[in-house]
Amino acid sequence: MLVNAVSTDPYSIAASKNTSQSSNFSYQQVDTQVSVLTPLAQFSMSSHITDLTLSDDKTSFAYYKSDNSMAMRAESQTQVHLHEETSNFDITYSAEALGLKSKDFANGKPMVLKFSFQQKELSYQSVMSAQVVNQIRDPQDVLSDLAKALRDVLRNDGNKSVMYVLDDEARKSLLSDPKILKLANELILLMASINLAKRQGNANNYTIYVSGKAKPRVDKNEKTDIDSKTNTINVTITINPPGGQNKPVSTPTPAQDISQNQPANINLTV
Repeated sequence: MLVNAVSTDPYSIAASKNTSQSSNFSYQQVDTQVSVLTPLAQFSMSSHITDLTLSDDKTSFAYYKSDNSMAMRAESQTQVHLHEETSNFDITYSAEALGLKSKDFANGKPMVLKFSFQQKELSYQSVMSAQVVNQIRDPQDVLSDLAKALRDVLRNDGNKSVMYVLDDEARKSLLSDPKILKLANELILLMASINLAKRQGNANNYTIYVSGKAKPRVDKNEKTDIDSKTNTINVTITINPPGGQNKPVSTPTPAQDISQNQPANINLTV
């Protein structure tokens, strides 16, 4: 006689959803300013750096089977990094420093030359993968099948001989929980007692097969990386006419200097 303790429920998918999400946001901004003043020329440089990093991890358990086992697990990860750097150069010369005369200036107004340079880099990468993962059953389910099969054996009258067969997955499942393993050992001792108590003569042989194999699930992973870098340089050259004076460059006060040069970091976890 064969007692099979493996569930034979049909493969059917029930709609269910459980999501977990974790986000991290980091923002940093740095401003600096440097100025140099000489009798013939004035140089001023200011820079503004902005760095933004955003990462988002999301796991969705989207589908469950009719026996509440997982059919599919979907994971997504998004990483966004934005870096922007702007540098401003203001250079002021006197006409005497460049050997220019009053006739070289229109209506005695300063000469102003402006130009800018900008460089952008954008990287986008998206990777999707799916794989089938073999699962093992919960130790409670394995023990339940073993107990139900033994109960069916005990219900039958007559001389009995009982043995059990566990596959590798069932043994791994039982070994993962010490409490369940202790209960399983007690059931095995009960089977041994039944075998010792059997009478001489023909006996009904019962074999209990318990499998720890669970229905496989599909793992779907999606990863998206976005990396953007922008570098901008603005240059302004001013040439004052003869007799003109260079205006002093305004330097930040100590209070302003501290606030502008301290980075701002924001971390957000959901």
